[in-house]
Amino acid sequence: GGVSFRCAVDGKIGAASTEMLEKDELEALVPRAMANAALLDADEEPIFYLSQSGDAYRKVTVDKPALPTAGELRRVANELQDRIYKASNLVADGTETAAGATEVTVCLANARGLSLSHSAAMRYAYAEAVINDGNEPSYGTAITGELDAAKSGIAEKAVSEALSRLGGTPVKTGKYKVVLSAKQVRALFSAFSGIFSGKKAMLG
Repeated sequence: GGVSFRCAVDGKIGAASTEMLEKDELEALVPRAMANAALLDADEEPIFYLSQSGDAYRKVTVDKPALPTAGELRRVANELQDRIYKASNLVADGTETAAGATEVTVCLANARGLSLSHSAAMRYAYAEAVINDGNEPSYGTAITGELDAAKSGIAEKAVSEALSRLGGTPVKTGKYKVVLSAKQVRALFSAFSGIFSGKKAMLG
């Protein structure tokens, strides 16, 4: 968690943030943001939400599942581990599983009347299977928001992905048609996710 502060000083935008929720750190946010604005060479149009008559944000309704106990998460992780080793006799040391849960509250406010908050919770389970057929190692991963190991099937999916990668060979340099899996497309776009924001959309 943390706090981020954004301000406009002489037509320039400054920002500062901290993950330390202590008095000294919070009081330093404003001067730090102002100092940040002073370092910018180019003027930037300050964009801050200003409520107009009839304006309203739509209400977001999401499920907020109860957070599981540490014991429940440990049981899920151990069950995933057992299912991975049972899925193939080629599973090797280095195989990992994890289960977790978190609850997050995000608040947005400004000096022009904006005051919003939203809370959400999430649960996840992760499985990484390491395979070794004696000639080469391979690995496969899977993740889900379902804490039922049997229902999600991620242990078996991770093993299946790892097995499918065995036997790969290099290809000669050239032009090839390539089919990317959904997982790889997601990883590709995630590398550029930092350039997308509401502010950049408004600025075109």
